[in-house]
Amino acid sequence: MDEDTFLDVIQPRFWYIGQDGLWIWKCNALRAMANSGDQKYYKYIKEAVEDPDQNIRNTALWACQKLGI
Repeated sequence: MDEDTFLDVIQPRFWYIGQDGLWIWKCNALRAMANSGDQKYYKYIKEAVEDPDQNIRNTALWACQKLGI
């Protein structure tokens, strides 16, 4: 998800996640993907390992370890 979509669509509905909370949203999505165990998410998890945000990278690395990918 890009920042504009987050700010225009997600953040107004989830107001408790501040406007600087895109990284929180992405980390939560990564946790959900990892916990599902569904292989269709592996591609997105692996891509997140290269994210510029350290929090997202760490969560993606955790997901990779959890899933053994």
